[in-house]
Amino acid sequence: MSDPHETSAPASAVAPTRTGSPVSGPGAVRPVPPCSLGELFAAWVARTPQAPAVTDGRRTWSYRQLDTWANRLAHDLIGRGVGPERTVALVLPRSVELIVAELAVAKAGGAFLPVDPAYPAERRELMRADADPAVVLDDPARIRLAAGPDHTPTDADRCAPLHTAHPAYVIYTSGSTGVPKGVTVAHTGLAGFAAAAADRYAVEPGDRVLQFSSPSFDAAVLELCVSLLSGATLVVPPDGPWLGDDLTDVLAEQRITHALIPPAALATLPAPTGDRSLPDLRTLIVGAEACPAELVDRWAAGRRLINSYGPTEATVVASWTGPLPVGGGTPPIGGPLPYTRLHVLDAAMRPVAAGASGELYVGG
Repeated sequence: MSDPHETSAPASAVAPTRTGSPVSGPGAVRPVPPCSLGELFAAWVARTPQAPAVTDGRRTWSYRQLDTWANRLAHDLIGRGVGPERTVALVLPRSVELIVAELAVAKAGGAFLPVDPAYPAERRELMRADADPAVVLDDPARIRLAAGPDHTPTDADRCAPLHTAHPAYVIYTSGSTGVPKGVTVAHTGLAGFAAAAADRYAVEPGDRVLQFSSPSFDAAVLELCVSLLSGATLVVPPDGPWLGDDLTDVLAEQRITHALIPPAALATLPAPTGDRSLPDLRTLIVGAEACPAELVDRWAAGRRLINSYGPTEATVVASWTGPLPVGGGTPPIGGPLPYTRLHVLDAAMRPVAAGASGELYVGG
């Protein structure tokens, strides 16, 4: 599939089951109790309170410090009427303040809508008008000066009880096939995704995950989950764009161990050899578009290179490959995540034969 929003695909693009069926799924199931985003983060605050949670390259905040900062803003938001079924627009660039705001909205029980301030004004206004947010946060200073209580909000503090079926975030599609539409994603699938991602991407405490994606792409949610829901550190460099030698410098200087870099951006980087070998970069995730075989051959040696695919409507990722080998050709979109099913069906909703084209259906 050459377009992340394309739904037509040959059955061979999806990893087959052992029987060779073009219907793939479900992924291996490991029981993971559903939790809200705030609860998942709180578990790591309790487990690794002094570990580095987020850094902008100049200053680093521990899990405890980040939690306290987010709690103060969460209580402020609750006082402004934010709670379950209410949306908060975050018109903020990639920054530590954006991460604090996302966690704070989740703790308050609301759903965060990231709006990239680099978007054209018309698109930003369309998103805000369509989503009708209860609150708009567009001033980093307001986030830094939040002065609510330090304790984690509970249902006793919130406007209404929070359930995992409530919305966690809203992402707008690119609009490449028409008018952008808002996709609301609930907390329900986040616990399972975080656990599966920690395993597939081999992330653990002490690792350093790059915040590369635009705030308005759901890839940014992947970066948040892979880092702060795994005990790792989220590295937020100054707002980009980061490409070529500049991106290589960030990866090297910040000792990045895990990064999601779309193929178009990855192609601008010099080959990882010599003093540009990036020895700390153990896991490289590609997605958002088809990855050419030559990029796989250039980057797969000596690290885990994983192709991930997921429409916005999925909880971050619907399918992924294992570590890709050098010489393996153009990678498929892989197999389903736990609790996910992938089907390639024809117009009559029947499974197609291997190699035939059909519509990709994602279920869970």
